[in-house]
Amino acid sequence: MDFASRVGPRALAVGVLDLWSNWQLYKQVTDYLKALASSCEVGVQDRNDESSIAARELADFIFDFLHDPDLQKGAMLETRSPKNAYENLKENSLAKGITDLMQREYWHRIWIIQEISLAHEATILCGEKAIPIEIFDATFSAVSLCINLSFHSIFPWARNFSYLLPANFYESIALTTRRIHRRQDRSEMIKLSGVLFRFGLPPGRPHYSATDDRDILFGLLGIVTDGEALGLRVDYNMTVAEVFTATTRALICDENKGSGPLVYQLDQCVPRQRGDPPFDSLPSWVPEWQVIGKRGVQVNPINYFGAFNATAGMSPPRPRNGGEDDSRGILRYPGCRVDVITAVMQPPQWEQHDEWTLSWIVDAEGWLDSICDFAKLAPESGPGEDYVWRTIMRDFSGISHRPSRFNTISEEEASITRKIMRRAPIALEALTSTERDYVHYLRDILDYPTYEQLNSETINELEYILKKWPQAIGSINRGRTLFKTTNAMFGLGHVAIRPGDVVTLLWGLRSPIILRPRDYRDGGGFTFVGDAYVDGIMYGEFLETAPAHEDFEIY
Repeated sequence: MDFASRVGPRALAVGVLDLWSNWQLYKQVTDYLKALASSCEVGVQDRNDESSIAARELADFIFDFLHDPDLQKGAMLETRSPKNAYENLKENSLAKGITDLMQREYWHRIWIIQEISLAHEATILCGEKAIPIEIFDATFSAVSLCINLSFHSIFPWARNFSYLLPANFYESIALTTRRIHRRQDRSEMIKLSGVLFRFGLPPGRPHYSATDDRDILFGLLGIVTDGEALGLRVDYNMTVAEVFTATTRALICDENKGSGPLVYQLDQCVPRQRGDPPFDSLPSWVPEWQVIGKRGVQVNPINYFGAFNATAGMSPPRPRNGGEDDSRGILRYPGCRVDVITAVMQPPQWEQHDEWTLSWIVDAEGWLDSICDFAKLAPESGPGEDYVWRTIMRDFSGISHRPSRFNTISEEEASITRKIMRRAPIALEALTSTERDYVHYLRDILDYPTYEQLNSETINELEYILKKWPQAIGSINRGRTLFKTTNAMFGLGHVAIRPGDVVTLLWGLRSPIILRPRDYRDGGGFTFVGDAYVDGIMYGEFLETAPAHEDFEIY
């Protein structure tokens, strides 16, 4: 709090909060910082228009900010090891204070989000300390921006503090929505899906929470800009299941939802698994929003990067009033059947350090061996097995056989992928220029450590990739496993799938959806079992077969 009182007024005055939404300003500030780094002079006087002056003042502030002794004290100097990071965090009272402050329960209470968002004036109180919320926000926005916008990378000596805090330490729905409400431009929307559906990891505390789970919706209707258009209202006569069902249906059927990772679609729902704590009153297609609020989405959707469109040209269903369907928990969705799952691979084991981190694969080599056995691959590797690696890599930067928004790769690059997955020896000196470029590409994705960060350990980038790439792919595929179908299709779905489940395409959804037929004695219809990657149909190929249209009732 003392740190914020000291540096916050200047941070606010020079416009740190504008960097959240002004990309042009960020570019100008970056250019000035690079000039400062090369000249070691504070101030660049090459332009004098108003915007340049503002950017220069902001750059001067960030330059001084990165030099601040409180930011540098106890910072990590030798390694990015989590163990050493923890030890250094204990040494740095400012980093520890920031962590303790931002992980308070205060920040995730749903009604606090509304109070902070809408208050004309607000003061943050902590113990006997008090500070206006704009000064508080400007201070720790500066810390967050220096970490996430890589300002610290311009000055290598200043990057140490960034290792002491997670990149998302300042993630706060309350402060984000307040900035939008306070901006003069009222055209910016605060959409319910963007608040509720949290892809990112929680910052050591929930994203949002409520004592009464119904308030997860009701407490947000006062700050979002699309609640009325979605037809949602406060009604405490509704049960939690009814509120969650109505909310999810409204998000799925929103005609004005647009696109992007923060727009909720049915293919982003993670199916509940056998053995999960029961929430029997919820339909299978409705998320447990209170769980997403606590932990975020632990399994990213197949189409996270927007590369696929398995139902290209098919219109999504028209919005409709839930009515009786809401009370029965039915979602009616048009589409077509593709195939039936006949075999499911035993999923690998993932471990999680704590509830605020993502899990990672325990035995990547054993997982690769299981894949080879499940796919019945021959001892000798060859192009005929590319469909397997294409599937577990979800065709990203992968062995793509169809054009996508990502570049396809050559046979040389595909050969490297096979060798990595088969753990075959790769002679570095024998690589072609194309193969070397691909190795460098994989290295960059993996955030290959520098020589100094490895503390002089003897390791080359190829050895690092051979070890780390399968671990990375196995961890990215957390919560998923492989399957085969009646007609020899090969796919990747949620671990909840089982033989007899049906692969479908639902109009308007860009990934295949797995549905489980319900017993006719229970009324028939289907249970939702999640999205999937199915090799060979991710770019609309199956629609060329003119499949029969079907209306699915999903319970």
